[in-house]
Amino acid sequence: MGTHTNTFFVVIGNKQMSVLTGSSTAQIISKEKGYSIKSVASSNTFLIKKGSTYTKAKLVLDLVENKPDLNEIYRHVPFCSVWNISNGINMQQVFHLGDDQVVEVAKTLKLLNINNIHFKICYHDIKEIVCYMNSVKDNPEFSQMMDIYPPDIKKWALEFFKGDLNEIGLYCMLCLDEKNNLQAFLPMWKELTIEDINVNSLIEYMNTVFVENKQKERLIKYLNTIHD
Repeated sequence: MGTHTNTFFVVIGNKQMSVLTGSSTAQIISKEKGYSIKSVASSNTFLIKKGSTYTKAKLVLDLVENKPDLNEIYRHVPFCSVWNISNGINMQQVFHLGDDQVVEVAKTLKLLNINNIHFKICYHDIKEIVCYMNSVKDNPEFSQMMDIYPPDIKKWALEFFKGDLNEIGLYCMLCLDEKNNLQAFLPMWKELTIEDINVNSLIEYMNTVFVENKQKERLIKYLNTIHD
């Protein structure tokens, strides 16, 4: 006979209960995760003990965890420029995620966070940033040289990027893929750096970061053609 474990949340107060009752689209957001309410049932049998006090649970909520779909979230956030930050979204409100889920999604997708609103920077601007970082990273005044960008952008860039060759290669390819022009990658690479491209290293890097599934397939397929 198998075992089944449930997580119970206690919602205290008539106001909260009235909001949840009878709503098929209600959400519960905790620090760790967000949940949708699958069903609501009345209860006269559940007692919750806290210290020496017992509380009778009037409702039992069947919860389903809201698991973030990275591809869906990434497609949902519009691109914007580092020089014109706009079209951000509140991931907690739109996708009903917990605080920890929002932090993890933003980190994985490399989203810019300004006051809990998240923005997706366009590939062209990221390419320009990582190329610039590569050109000045050995300068002892590197941090000051990053001041050419607005403070929020500088902080975001330093958190998510290093300015290495794999980043340059990836964002060059993403820019060209948007224009359906991956064949221009090698000429662009030669203009940007004197280093030979390391296809294996670039593929390995791509497999450690988020790139939309279909887009990643196209990029790796192209890299395999120049690798052969």
